[in-house]
Amino acid sequence: MKSNLARFANFMADQLGLSDWIVEPNEEARGGRVVVVEGDFLRDLTPHREFLDDIRRSGNAPIDCLYCVPPTLVEREGPTRRSAVARVLRAHGEAVWDGASGDERQDIPRDNQAPRVVQYRSCRGLEAWSVICLNIDESFEIEHRQASPDRQASTPDTSEGVRRHASRWMMIPLSRPMDTLVLNLKEPSSDLGRVLRKAERRYPDFVQWVGDVR
Repeated sequence: MKSNLARFANFMADQLGLSDWIVEPNEEARGGRVVVVEGDFLRDLTPHREFLDDIRRSGNAPIDCLYCVPPTLVEREGPTRRSAVARVLRAHGEAVWDGASGDERQDIPRDNQAPRVVQYRSCRGLEAWSVICLNIDESFEIEHRQASPDRQASTPDTSEGVRRHASRWMMIPLSRPMDTLVLNLKEPSSDLGRVLRKAERRYPDFVQWVGDVR
């Protein structure tokens, strides 16, 4: 991770209540940026293509772009599963390796021109030059529900154990990128959205907020 990304990750861990989670910024690897994008990231592929162009300018290839998606962005047709990212990109003639598809996941990514897609719970151990986290606030809420003793409760469980569980899962995608981290919010007013606003105020030099793209 470039040093800015390490600082951002440490700030987020602290804000999410993980005082024991910390990474040491590598001052020899300066730079790194965070982009927060509101709304439907896939409605217009201009941002997607701009990030791929940035990857190419850095001397890397589209395979160095990693999309992380929640289960709500995995579509099912009978026994077949695919990510909404793969559906949209292929509809526009774009290449993609869809790790949300059981069939594609049987083989490793081989096309350097194809960005990778995985579900959040499958991103542990992966890395990429640019990481795009779709509906990350929704993923945060899903992890809260998964850890709650009563998953059908009308109000969210705010107990310490549940909160730490969800927060630790959030730190996995936040620590996957080397250069660029894109955080897509479904609801900017969500709990995670409010924390990201604090990060924008804390690090205005490298945290950029992009308005609603819906």
